[in-house]
Amino acid sequence: MNSPNTKILSVLLLAWAVYCFTGGEKLQASPVRGEPFAVFGSEKMIYDVRMGPQAILHKGVIYLVYQAGRDENLGHPHIISYDTKAERWSEPVRVGTVSRFDHHYAPVLWLDSEERLHILFGCHGSSGTHLSATGELSILEWEEDSPVAPSISYPRFLPVAGGMLAYFRVFGHMGYWTYRLSSDNGQSWSGPSLPVTDFDQQPQRHLDPYAGSYHTIIPGPDRKSAHIGFVYKDDSGGPDPRYKMRASKDKRYNLYYLRVDIAGGELFNIDGEPIQRPVTRESAEKCLVFDSGFRLTNMPALALDEHGRPAFLLPVSQASPADYLIYFIKREQGNWAMRPVVRTNSSWSAAYLRRTGPGNWSAWLTVSRDTVNVPIYGGGRLQQWVSTDDGGSWSLANELEPQPGLHYNNPTPVVTATGEPVDGWLLFYGWTGPESIQQKIHAGADGLHNSGRAFLWHEGEYK
Repeated sequence: MNSPNTKILSVLLLAWAVYCFTGGEKLQASPVRGEPFAVFGSEKMIYDVRMGPQAILHKGVIYLVYQAGRDENLGHPHIISYDTKAERWSEPVRVGTVSRFDHHYAPVLWLDSEERLHILFGCHGSSGTHLSATGELSILEWEEDSPVAPSISYPRFLPVAGGMLAYFRVFGHMGYWTYRLSSDNGQSWSGPSLPVTDFDQQPQRHLDPYAGSYHTIIPGPDRKSAHIGFVYKDDSGGPDPRYKMRASKDKRYNLYYLRVDIAGGELFNIDGEPIQRPVTRESAEKCLVFDSGFRLTNMPALALDEHGRPAFLLPVSQASPADYLIYFIKREQGNWAMRPVVRTNSSWSAAYLRRTGPGNWSAWLTVSRDTVNVPIYGGGRLQQWVSTDDGGSWSLANELEPQPGLHYNNPTPVVTATGEPVDGWLLFYGWTGPESIQQKIHAGADGLHNSGRAFLWHEGEYK
């Protein structure tokens, strides 16, 4: 018979084992289960921070776009709406067709001043397809509208003073990033004379001709400026010197910051110093937030504090390319301060950062410690971490798992028609793993199809 001391020791050992397994995180109650509002989603059914918006709340209705294909392994553009007062979903509407699988073809949407919805999809180096609804706040009928630009990748639309801003990359990996403006509800678009960044121009070092960049952009509070966080991409094809790896999609480094005056096109760093356009890999040193050396990073989550100053969430590789710390980065007393939040296993473990009050932050993070089965574009558990001391310390507040056994990624805000994130709402997607969706499909096994499922969460409930 076991003695009382033996029983106490067993309980303590069990508690310690659970603590170690969870990485010392606070254990949460059993998660609420929920059903997806869309299924058969392809890779990046809901996209990462480079593209958007994908969900807009207006007059009590949320309009959401995603890519999916039921009978073929493609990602066609769809739209659906959710009435928040009646708590009722519409039927999904497929608004177009893509000719082949390309996750970059994901749709984004915006609302114009006449309350007509617009959708842009099929963008990966071409103009894509721009559609506008034929009726006010209608999703049933669509017509083709004016092209935004001849070459677009990763489009992001921001409502700004005087109209709508489209921010995107032109051409391929070493192309440049720029923006165009429309003041007539998308009928015409004009842009600045020079790109914002063009990393392979005026090369100074041997890898500069292979230099690209990847961007996150958000509007300033006055809607006359925009804030940009971006990383350097080495597209040379050579191995990463630190990890001896050749996976080119992961060779992203550093973190930079720019503020752009939208009307005039002037660029400034964090200290308000003017930066000449376009920003090259060399001149970007004046915009450097974090020099990662050959540690890997990726596009940051970006938000502004109560004073309009930028803050970031950035994954930074550690012991291996499957070991990352996600850092919260913010300017303090003239220097950039970095504080770790949580570990994960991929630079593609997406994040969303939200300021919830003076000195209060909420971070939605994709977390996984599986260093063997790492999906090509990340994925894992979706957690909410919070800070009440302006990022000095973080605690686990919530874990979202609407359906057990799925991998989740790309937490995305619901925004208003004027671009403000809406409190309490979150859009994301999940799929059966451990591989990424299209990675599994391309393996050619029988019976495989798009397994993506999109979820809409609101303050503890799935809609």
